[in-house]
Parts: sequence; C-alpha cells; structure tokens
Amino acid sequence: MSNSVSDSRLVAVKSGFLCLRCQSVFSLPSGEVDRHSMLYLRCTISIDVSDLKEAAAQECYVCWRLFWVALQELDCAGNHHRQIFVGYYLALEEQKGFSSWYESTLGASLKRSPKAGLLGSTQIHFQRIKYGDTWTLGQLTSISTDSQETVDFVKRELKTCDEGHQLCATYRPKSLWYPTRLIDLEVSHGNSEGARVVLTTHAEIEGPYISLSHCWGSGNILKLTEATLAQLLARIPISQIPKTFSDAIKFTRALGIRYIWIDSLCIIQDSQEDWIHESSTMYMVYQHAYCNIAATQARNGDDGLFSNRPIPTDLELKYGSDCGIFRLFETHDWNRTINCAPLNQRGWVIQERIMSPRVIHFAKGEVSWDCYKFSACETVPTGDPGFMYFDGNKKKSLGLLNSSASELKRINTWFTIAQTYSASKLTFPDKDKIISISSVARYLEDIWGMEYCAGMWRAHLELQLAWRRDLKNGTRTSTPDKLRAPSWSWLSYDSRVSANFDMTGRDHAVARATKVQLEQGTSEADNIIIRGYIELLCVLFPMECDDEEKEEGYHWHLAGNLNDSKAILCSPDFDYSDSHLGPLFLIPLYITYLMFRKYCSGIIISQLEGPGENYVRCGMCQLDVHKAYDGRRKMQDLEKFCLDDKNKQVIRLV
Repeated sequence: MSNSVSDSRLVAVKSGFLCLRCQSVFSLPSGEVDRHSMLYLRCTISIDVSDLKEAAAQECYVCWRLFWVALQELDCAGNHHRQIFVGYYLALEEQKGFSSWYESTLGASLKRSPKAGLLGSTQIHFQRIKYGDTWTLGQLTSISTDSQETVDFVKRELKTCDEGHQLCATYRPKSLWYPTRLIDLEVSHGNSEGARVVLTTHAEIEGPYISLSHCWGSGNILKLTEATLAQLLARIPISQIPKTFSDAIKFTRALGIRYIWIDSLCIIQDSQEDWIHESSTMYMVYQHAYCNIAATQARNGDDGLFSNRPIPTDLELKYGSDCGIFRLFETHDWNRTINCAPLNQRGWVIQERIMSPRVIHFAKGEVSWDCYKFSACETVPTGDPGFMYFDGNKKKSLGLLNSSASELKRINTWFTIAQTYSASKLTFPDKDKIISISSVARYLEDIWGMEYCAGMWRAHLELQLAWRRDLKNGTRTSTPDKLRAPSWSWLSYDSRVSANFDMTGRDHAVARATKVQLEQGTSEADNIIIRGYIELLCVLFPMECDDEEKEEGYHWHLAGNLNDSKAILCSPDFDYSDSHLGPLFLIPLYITYLMFRKYCSGIIISQLEGPGENYVRCGMCQLDVHKAYDGRRKMQDLEKFCLDDKNKQVIRLV
C-alpha cells in the first residue's frame, strides 16, 4: 500500500491521530459499486503485531481498536512479532459520499492468514460535525470528567428523565425506602467536607440517595467493621478512603444530593448476620436509589472515578465537490468502553445495572447516561447514533419494562442477561453464582408475572433447555463431580452461555415440560445449591460417538448413521470421552426454519446408573433435518414423528 495521500479523499487529520497505513485507505483507487449504489474500496495487508501495537500506543484511532481485538482473540501478549493479516475497506454511498453517515464506513478486520476465519473486526462510521461555521456535535472543552461540564451533562439528563420520561416514571418506586445505613454528606448543614455513616432508622432522612457500583480490588481499604463502626458513625476520614469513594462523594455533592450508599461502608464486613440481612435487600438498594454512579473504567478503588479525555479523531474529508469535517465513531464503542470495562466483568454488577433506574457510567474519557428511555454520552448528548444504538445490555434495548412483549421475547431478553452474567467473574462462584442473579429474577417475576426456575422460566421451559456453553478456542472441560444446580440449568457451569429463542410463527416445540420440582438449600460447605428435576414428554433417539478425537472434538451421529457427521452440530457441556457416561440420546426440543431449511434443536442426554430412569444433560445440538438419517430412513418426517404423542415418553432430567 502506498503511504501517499496526495490523491486521497482525506484532506487532513484535524485532531487526533491516524497512522499512515490507515490514512492510505482513503487513497485506494475506485472499487466496485453494488446493487445498493454502495462503493466499496478494499485491500488486505500483512502486518506484524508489534507494528500494530506501536500504532496503537500512538493512539491511532483504528489500530488502537484492532489491537484491542487482537488481545481478546490472540495469545499475543508475549508474541508481538507474529504476522497477522488486516483487511481494510472503505464503503461510501455513491451519491452521498461521507455525508451518509448511516452507510459510510471504514472497516478493518483481523485474520491469522488470508483464507483463515475472521478473528474480529472494528467498524467505524463518519459523523459530520460541522456545517460551515456550525458545529453539530457537542464540543467538550474540559480535559477531564472531573469538571462542571460533566456535572451539567448529568444534571440535564436527570432533569429530562424526571420531567419527561413517562416509562421511567411508571416503574419508579412510589414509596420512600432507605437501606439500613447511608453515608450522610451533610451538604444541607453547610459542611462541604463532612461525611458520616448514619442509621436510617435513627436519623431523620429526607430526600434521595445515590448508589455506587465499583470494583473492590485487592487492597486493604478502610471499611465498616465491628471495630470501625463507632468511628464511622461519628466521621468518615475522607483522606483514608479509596479515591473512587472520595470522587463519588465529591460528585454526589456536586449534584446536590445529600446521601450516598457504598457497600463496604454501609454493610458490616465482618458480620455474617449483617451480610445475610443486607444482601437479601440489595436489589432494593439499587431499585430505590435516585441514580447509580458506576465507576466503570476503574479496576480498583485507587483508580478513581474520573479520567482524562482523549482527543477525538476528526478528519477533513472530500467526496466530489463536497468537503467537510467528520468525527470517527466506532460501531461498538458502548460494548468496548462499558460492557467490556473492568466494572462490568464483575458478576454482582449485573443486578446493579438492571435494578438501578438510571446509571451514570464513568467510562474512560467520558460519561454516559443509561435509562429505560434514553442512552447518551457527553460527545453525543442527543443520543447514540443509529448504527451504535442497539446493544443488548442497554436499559432501553433490554426492554425489561415493555408490557406488550411476548413471553418468548422476554425469555430472549433474559438470556441476553444470562449471557453477560455467565461471562462475568465471581470470586466465590460456588457461593454466589445462584444468589447474585436471583434478585434480578425476583424483580422480573413481579414485572413479568412469570415463574422463575433455576436460571430459566417455567413458561416455554422446554425451549430454554437448548442453551450452549461457549467454550473459547475448543476448550475441553472434564465432567464436574458435583453440580450446584440441575444439569439442565446453565447455573451449573462457570462459563459463558448463549441461546436464541427468537421463534417465528412457523417454529414450534416438539417436547413439553410436564412437571418441575425444585428446592433451594445449602451444601456441606454452606454454598447455595438447587436440587430438583423436570419431567419431559419427548422423543428419544439413540446417539453414538466416535472413540477417536478429531481436531474439532468428538463426532456425533444418530445411532446407525456413522457416515454423515455434518448432520449434527454439537456443543458439549464437558469432555465426552469420560468412560462413566451411560447410554446417550438426542431429545428434539423444537423445529425451526433458517434460510429455507428445516433444523431441529435439541439436547444430548445420558442415562444415569442406579434405580429409576434418570438422565442428565450433556450438551446442546442442532440437527439438519434435510441431511440426517437414523439408520433406517431419511428424517424429513422428523417433525411429524416428534409431534405424535404416541412416539413420546416421559423422562426425568436431573
């Protein structure tokens, strides 16, 4: 690729930085125009990871994001001299050029080799920020989020939400409720520095409080204990608490709010009795908070709430006779800066994000707002651009409060939450995995009027059994000795799970959950566990597995069909080579139509030894009905066969 930009569609880099390699994409000769009048300019180059890292360190807008993808997908932490391939493309609407910001895109993707599968990509759009002398996007003047500019942004969003968001108001708690303890900032007493812990049952509490979400870190911080209780009831020494806490107190004061709730200063940390009592009402703490301050980018208490702003990357671009200044926006900026930020890797934070009526994300370089009606950030205060808007973890995108949503839509929403939660980290998963998601489920039970069942919902339970473990890079896991929940519940495992039940009118279930029996208790180690079973009315097809391990794992077949492994796509829960597994079966759960083909989604189960006919789930699978045989006949009549109750039996899944 040439580094010359003399014939480029890029006139100048007005602010920020774009390396010469990325600048040269604008100099590519004209490419092809597709049937939608989109002009595509493409090229692929080989690059050393160390060069990509160097450009990222210089804060090239594209390379910085590509290197982030490389760190997620490649084991390149200690191997920066490996070669990778970067595919660039520039897409413009032929008639409008860069001004059609919904369409105009600069893309870059990573591969190990030109013919290898895609490792990851970044997609960047152009937003025109200036027409003549008029700026169309907010121009931030402060160098940090520790500024009056940020305070004004949050105050404006709070006022707009309070006065204009009917949806948010509908589900805002109607009665006052306070946690057992709050931190009183004494702003109404004219004391700008004082702070102390107060018992809400002994003090005359008036007005709202704010909650704080943060990463604890591993440092030895000042916290509420039996020994420090008397001291903190009298006065909190601000100089001795973590910077994130003192920053949050400072910002709460700036908003004119007198009270804040911080877990480590409001729950007695060395009292099991106090922890049990307070954790049982934790969801109410966030639900009744005026808003939640999220220290999103802070890895620990020392990182603080605030951060310096990066310089935006603004380009002067031309297309034909049109010339203007455009700002680069990454399509998935919300995912990278918020969803993948340190705070949102914590398992417990899922309830804090969902239960809080409004969340103020202190991300790296700017603050973002998220409520049930609206999402915005300081640089785009009018709301996210359309191409960035949908993100399953935003409050509006989740649609938790959508009263017209169907049960299946709500179940899909729940599995968006489950996917995020299952990928997060818990310090003590055996202790916390079940309990930390249960408060969210209780909250949604009240709103949805649906019954919660061990990580899933009683309505359409048979469909929800078809979740899968996303084991990265072919990771193999051994059969667990003990499960904290029934084998059919994703809560049993410590890995990311995913599922999709976005069924159309042509799709339907071919199995039915006829009975559910569950009981929550504690193990010998005092961990929360769930025991129980479901009874399924279903068809069983015997399965067979090759003894020989292939590169992609073990091959599966319907019994009698050893030549068509492509008919079945399996996602195992653990390593099937374990010799103690009993007979294996496929249970078809539902039939779905995809790209004019018919597929059957189901689960693999194994029969347990011992009295009774109990089975455990071993994995999820998908059957291409048009290709599959059961050793006797082609199974295009599978749907009819599975719908006939005469071919079904009731089995117990534990």
